[in-house]
Amino acid sequence: MKICTTLFALASFGAMYTQAARADVLIYETATIRGREDSGGTVVGTDGSDLLYQASVFSITNSTHVTAVGGHFGVTPNTALPTMLDAEIVKLPNGSTAPPPNTTGPFNFSDVAAHTTFGLATHLDNGDVKIPLDVTLAPGTYALMFGSGMYGTNGTAYMPTNDIPNPLNPKPVYFWYTANHNWGLGYSSPAGLRFTIYAVPEPSALFLIAPAMLLTRRMGRKSVRRK
Repeated sequence: MKICTTLFALASFGAMYTQAARADVLIYETATIRGREDSGGTVVGTDGSDLLYQASVFSITNSTHVTAVGGHFGVTPNTALPTMLDAEIVKLPNGSTAPPPNTTGPFNFSDVAAHTTFGLATHLDNGDVKIPLDVTLAPGTYALMFGSGMYGTNGTAYMPTNDIPNPLNPKPVYFWYTANHNWGLGYSSPAGLRFTIYAVPEPSALFLIAPAMLLTRRMGRKSVRRK
C-alpha cells in the first residue's frame, strides 16, 4: 500500500512537472504597452537602402531555456504585406552595457546564439508580437536584436517609442544603422520600447517539490499514528 501511494504521488508530480515545463513565462520586459499606436515609431528593418537594427542588452545568471522573444511592432500603411523581419539573440562580452562597435554589420554571425525570422501581416499597430525561438542560454550577457536584411529578410516596420518603461528593469535601446556603420544610443534609459523574452521555469526548482511532497505525506501519516 505504501508503494502504491508513493508511486501515485510520483506520478502526480510527474504530470504537474510536465504541465509546468510546457508553459513558458515572461522573464524579460523593458516596457508595457501603453495602448494602440498607429502613428508610427522608430524604424526597424530596411530604411531605403539602409538597414536599421534595434537592440536591448540583458544578462542572465543561470542557464535559461528561452522559448520565445517579442516586442511591440507596427507597419506603415504603404508597406507590402507580410513584411519580414529577423530576430537574434547575440552573445556579448560579459558585463557589456551596449553592443560593441561593429563597422561591418549589426553583429558577427559567430556570436549569434539563436535567430529566426517572422512576418507582420497587418498594417498599423500589430500589438504585442510573440516570436517562437528555442535556445538554451548559458549565463552571460546578450543582446536581443530586431531588424531586417539578414537571413533572407527585407522588410520594414516600426516599434512604438511611447510605451511605459518597466520601473524594475529600466533599459536604454541601441541602434545600428548602415549610414553610421556602428552602434549608437537610440533611446536613453528608461526607454519606452517593448522587448520581451519568454522562458520555461527552471527544472531544478520543480524537482525540489517532489521530495518535499513525499516527506510531508510521511510526516503527516506519522502524526496520525501518534494520535
